[in-house]
Amino acid sequence: MPALLLALTGSLFALDQPFSSGPGGAAARFVPDDGDASRYRLQDGTVRAVEHARVVGAIGALTGPDSVNAAVIGSVGNAAVSSASYWRQLTSTADEQFQDLYVLGDDGLRQVASWGGSIGFTFEPGLLMLPDDVAPGSTWSSSGSALGDGAITFDSDFEASVADERLTGADGEEFDPPAGCLRVDGTLTFSQPGEGVLVTTTDTSVWCPGQGAVFSTGEQNGEPVGSVVDPGARLPRPQSAPGGSEVSAGTSTRSPGRLEAMDAVVADPFFGDTVRVGSLTTAPALTPDGLVVTPNEHGDDLLAWRQEEDRAVLAWSAHPGGTIATVAAVGDLVVAATQDRAVRAYDERGRRLWSWTGDDLALTPAAAAPASDDVLVATRAGTIVRLAAEDGREVWAASLGADTRGALTTVGNTVVVTDERGRVSGLDARTGELRWRSDAGMSAALGASPADSEPLLAYLATEDGDILALDARTGETRWQGVATGLVRAVVPAKDGVTVVTDEETVRFGAADGAESWTAPGASTATAAGTDALLTLRGRTVALYTADGELEGDWALPDSEDPADPRLLATDDRAVVVGPAFELWRVTLR
Repeated sequence: MPALLLALTGSLFALDQPFSSGPGGAAARFVPDDGDASRYRLQDGTVRAVEHARVVGAIGALTGPDSVNAAVIGSVGNAAVSSASYWRQLTSTADEQFQDLYVLGDDGLRQVASWGGSIGFTFEPGLLMLPDDVAPGSTWSSSGSALGDGAITFDSDFEASVADERLTGADGEEFDPPAGCLRVDGTLTFSQPGEGVLVTTTDTSVWCPGQGAVFSTGEQNGEPVGSVVDPGARLPRPQSAPGGSEVSAGTSTRSPGRLEAMDAVVADPFFGDTVRVGSLTTAPALTPDGLVVTPNEHGDDLLAWRQEEDRAVLAWSAHPGGTIATVAAVGDLVVAATQDRAVRAYDERGRRLWSWTGDDLALTPAAAAPASDDVLVATRAGTIVRLAAEDGREVWAASLGADTRGALTTVGNTVVVTDERGRVSGLDARTGELRWRSDAGMSAALGASPADSEPLLAYLATEDGDILALDARTGETRWQGVATGLVRAVVPAKDGVTVVTDEETVRFGAADGAESWTAPGASTATAAGTDALLTLRGRTVALYTADGELEGDWALPDSEDPADPRLLATDDRAVVVGPAFELWRVTLR
């Protein structure tokens, strides 16, 4: 219990970032904007990463476990829940993640819930953090149930004054409050009826407009606690990965595998399990460790699912801000682009590492630079940029002189991208300089041969059904083929490329473009391992060898949602993500 209460106290008194307005009166001045992020150091030297989410409406009350959501609705009130303004914090450490939910209402800023730790809280009524008329000289208090209709209760008393004196932190550091900030001194007590006081926290914090509490110091049951915003703090590497698949997927694809359904489960250590349902709004991604990363049903949170024996458990969530446009796994990073032109990168624990803002939306998923974890991004306006993996700084930026079109890929040391003028461009991956350009036609799909192939080829499928193999070094057309129907996917391999249309699946040889086999068409396809192909036609998943032999197929359950599921695969595992948030694992034997 003390560890979680310290975590809760840290989240109550250690926030960050720019100005925001809205319900809550004067208290709203201190709440960070949607998508803002910060890092802060606690008294014990640990570093935490925090993201802030701002939501208006009922969806803001439905982000936690089912029991938490019910308590939040009870605290806010049925009449107000659909119009309330919510502020949520996602706090990530090296080995855990927890969330805190606040409401900005007529009486100010109140906390209504905390979950994700070994103990959670649901405050009824909400714990009043700042009143609507907060100013120097203000005093306020609140009390109520902190858990389970009074199983734990809380009492708080606070007062505000001008933050104009130097303060000393819990570990002896000196802090000079910025001008215009507010000092808040308070006491928060948790009690158990019949047992007495469990925890008492005293705190002095400094709240700044648009930045939350940038500093706090105090005691918890007599032990010093505190935190301070530290934008330059380095996030410690976790001792182990956040958990890839706990089930060996195998690497051989020479005999049929099996398809297994997995519930998507939010497993809260205190509030229990909740099966997540919803709808898929943006194409998901699969990390090398087997995390399935999807946007949530509202398109504003990232959800990373860890595959376990018979279910997928939420490993972490993140809030890039705004609506998520694309998601990609780039090396050890998860990269999300949003509709506010931001590109944001997260580590394997869901902690935001950096943010970059472009000149337009990035509508195609980010890609990895050759022999590097650096991130390649193409904006809709035709800017191609290479961003350093460690901090997001621009290594180079280049303009195509036209809007981009379709996917961005790499082959050898060349970045290949298409544009709305029907051109294919090859850029030097080290410098961004234009190597070659071809007027090949309007792109329908693009792919590239593996890095160890010879020759190195970029494969382009045009809207006219032409299939072109372009030399990655010169842009010269090595061979040209034809596919019938609307192209759905181009899946390269070392010895050739498979083109999937709605009418046929055709394998072309890398050397001369000769057709080696055909199969029925599909809505999508992806490589499975080094020499196999997975396709999805209607509700049927099929596994083919490199020779076109059908090794196995599986029928997905019927769905009322007409949208096609998504196929994801790495070298040794594959996942199908349904449009209604269903998950299936394809175990390749």
